[in-house]
Amino acid sequence: MPTLSPFERKRVSLLMERYCSNRTVLADTPKIRYTFTIRGTFVTLMEVRLHWRQPNQSTSSKIAQFRRSPRSSFWTLHCRDNRGHWHLFEPATGSKRLDFLLQVVDDDSTGIFYG
Repeated sequence: MPTLSPFERKRVSLLMERYCSNRTVLADTPKIRYTFTIRGTFVTLMEVRLHWRQPNQSTSSKIAQFRRSPRSSFWTLHCRDNRGHWHLFEPATGSKRLDFLLQVVDDDSTGIFYG
């Protein structure tokens, strides 16, 4: 499986940490926070909430996935269906800039990412 270079992984981690931190502040509740995982060339954005019945436990929901093509170095944005399968989010074209696709997630008028 292809992976991000150490430099690219660090750059992506810093960008995602800043995004998740800002998004958590916008949620304005200690019950919700945002995080991400990097696996190979896939970056998955997640929302973590305290469980409504058991506040000492949390649940996570995958919101969006960004995939970097090793050949073209373009990022693509993917959304999940109700069965948990990922699909290319066609209103957004690929981009060399991950921050552009994060803005697409924030500006999405379909409600597929944040409802």
